[in-house]
Amino acid sequence: MTNKYFLNASYNAGFQLLGMVVSFITIPLLIKYIGLEKFGIYSLIITTIGFSGFLELGFSSGVVKFVAEENTRNNYEELNKIISTSLIFQIFIGIVGSLIIIFLSGSLPHILNISTLYGNESIWSFRITALTIPFALIFSLLIGILNGLELFSYSSIMIVSLSILSSLFAVIISAFGYNLVVISLVNLVLNISFVILSISILNKRAPQLRVRMYFYIQTWKRIFRFSSYLLVSKLSSFAFDPLVRFFISAYFNPLAVSYFVVPTKLLSSIAILFNKISEVFYPASANAYANGKIIEFKKIFLSSYKTSIILIIPIYLMMTIFSKQILSLWIGSEFAEQAWLIMTVLSFYYMIASITTMIWNIALGHGLSKISAICSSFALVIIALFILPLSIIFGISGPSFAIALSSLNGIYAIFYVTRKIFNITPKSLIKELINAPLIKIILPKIN
Repeated sequence: MTNKYFLNASYNAGFQLLGMVVSFITIPLLIKYIGLEKFGIYSLIITTIGFSGFLELGFSSGVVKFVAEENTRNNYEELNKIISTSLIFQIFIGIVGSLIIIFLSGSLPHILNISTLYGNESIWSFRITALTIPFALIFSLLIGILNGLELFSYSSIMIVSLSILSSLFAVIISAFGYNLVVISLVNLVLNISFVILSISILNKRAPQLRVRMYFYIQTWKRIFRFSSYLLVSKLSSFAFDPLVRFFISAYFNPLAVSYFVVPTKLLSSIAILFNKISEVFYPASANAYANGKIIEFKKIFLSSYKTSIILIIPIYLMMTIFSKQILSLWIGSEFAEQAWLIMTVLSFYYMIASITTMIWNIALGHGLSKISAICSSFALVIIALFILPLSIIFGISGPSFAIALSSLNGIYAIFYVTRKIFNITPKSLIKELINAPLIKIILPKIN
């Protein structure tokens, strides 16, 4: 069992690492070709796809859990009901999301302080990107099915390949002097292509799946009862990414969005790397829960969690201490002067997020979506209360301080989930972590 988790985690980490390298290379090139202000506008346009993540009500996460459980039980009848119902629901939600963005597209340049020089280009880019939303939702669902079936090698390469191709085409298109409309069109084609490719992979690797275009209301209620709590988590994620970017653009300008997005891209890539490694614990936790193998699973968790802590903390401490130097070498010294504090503050947020990602995956696998909703509600309230006053005090760095404050609930979640599932007290968990190899070199052993 341990070897299987390690192999799946290796697939996830390897492909994500490749995506990080490509992103690290393409972002400076894209800024060089289109400029910082237009890069901010491009970031806002791409962010509208994140709107779909809120609309789907956490269904993709619910699908991973229930697909994993029913596949373990060889209950293919219920498995096919879950997939068929979720597919119809995602298509419906995607169409709704597209219509909302298309309806608002004419007003968005004014709301987001986009220069009239880029007004018409932005409107059409928003409209084309809106058409991408249904396909992005279907792709997310298909990835969830692959993860539920523990076909991580396929899901990882699909996600990273789409990201890499999107980045490369954006650079190539802008290098030839084409505008954001063309980039948006290519992104639409890429999303459609990867939906088709994902379906073909599922047909080959999971022949037991039979999609029927029928909506099973009881199956939908079952998924929704679990996923409804995740809606708050989705709203929190939506507040952090799309809404914070929109707030920065509306309160400051699209140029300020670039100062926020670039450090976020680097830090989130590292966080996503750890998330991809930890992602294997979601279906694994669901399987352990379904088969009553909690004691065996606890040993795997403790060993893996100690290793992740040893890796995560030094990386983000380095990002905090050397933020200005990293940004100077990567983008340029003028950019670093404006963005280093943002990167320093956000490093704390992403460190906590990376430390808790394995905890959240295990909690969701055990059906503890309520704690996720509670912690996400706290984060949402903190961002809503503090983003404006902190922006007034700290300028463009203000939103990053609000986001960092919102992450404090993650520390509580670590202790709550480990005690609830594994019956590990906070004191015992701290003792386990401090006595881990390498940490013992720095800190004295606790008796």
